Amino acid sequence: MTPREAKGANERTPYTPERFTEWEPKPQGWMTYVNFEERGGDEASVERASNILERFLACHPQEASYVKVAGWEERHRRFNRARTVYERALAELDDDERTSRYYLKFAAFEERSREP
Repeated sequence: MTPREAKGANERTPYTPERFTEWEPKPQGWMTYVNFEERGGDEASVERASNILERFLACHPQEASYVKVAGWEERHRRFNRARTVYERALAELDDDERTSRYYLKFAAFEERSREP
């Protein structure tokens, strides 16, 4: 039995090695892990990567992290999830933790994903 099977990856539970999350790697480490999961090329791989990004936000709740995750969701054409990430940043970050860069990225996203 592989570690993935032992942790229940064949079920609908996300697999994130506990030692990895306890280590609290820098953002690049998280993105490398996301890229690894994405290589599966199917919707389940994208969903696993998205779950890892949720753990990333819990570990690194900063403006840059929210913008990175929202951009990732948008690149995968998951516009509702990207919008939710931007909105979460509004709710979870203090005013002094958000810069004009955040607002510009959010506005640009809304312009690109405008519904007809």
